[in-house]
Amino acid sequence: MEKREVKFGVWIESGFNLFQANALMLILASLVAVALSSITFGILSGPMMAGMILIIRALQANRVPKPEVGELFKGFDFFVPSFLLYLLIGVASIVGAGILAHVFCLGPILVLLLVFVLNAMAMFAIFFIVDKRMDCIASLKAGFEIIRSNLWPFLGFGILVMAIAGAGSILCGIGSVITLPIALCILAVAYEDITGGGAIEVEAEELPVDDASADSSDKPGE
Repeated sequence: MEKREVKFGVWIESGFNLFQANALMLILASLVAVALSSITFGILSGPMMAGMILIIRALQANRVPKPEVGELFKGFDFFVPSFLLYLLIGVASIVGAGILAHVFCLGPILVLLLVFVLNAMAMFAIFFIVDKRMDCIASLKAGFEIIRSNLWPFLGFGILVMAIAGAGSILCGIGSVITLPIALCILAVAYEDITGGGAIEVEAEELPVDDASADSSDKPGE
């Protein structure tokens, strides 16, 4: 298996720059995503994250027209696999926490570490669901194949990104609308660098240009 390089500084800097260039729109989208995830007790966490990824991947591809906040709801196209993904992570976290919480003194620390590690192990899965339309299990396997090629650096990177995303919870969760899109932008940069990702599907408005080119190439004598 090819060993993947983990570019901590490059990915974090590029991800932050991507966020900074589109901060207002990403914060608004994150606000809607966090609110809907919260009021539905996490049921919509999966499709909301899928919607955030769709927006961020379109920004990476410099899509014209630029994505808007409303495109967040296209994440519902991936409802089943994204819901199952976050359900599995949540169940694994709860079961593991129930066991580790009884460890003398170290229980709370081990529980927190478990949550971070589980999320780090699955950090690329949602990208494979959105970009490659994989199901839940296939996306987890694809993401893990990347991570296990250079396990400890990737775990360190994942835990760092999860810490950035979780830092917003300090202010009663309000800061999450800023830290969440920053973390997702960093992961999107890493995913693109590792896999070459491919752009999100081109919008219908752009198709006539390609059609016109194709038509002209079919004309005799050209």
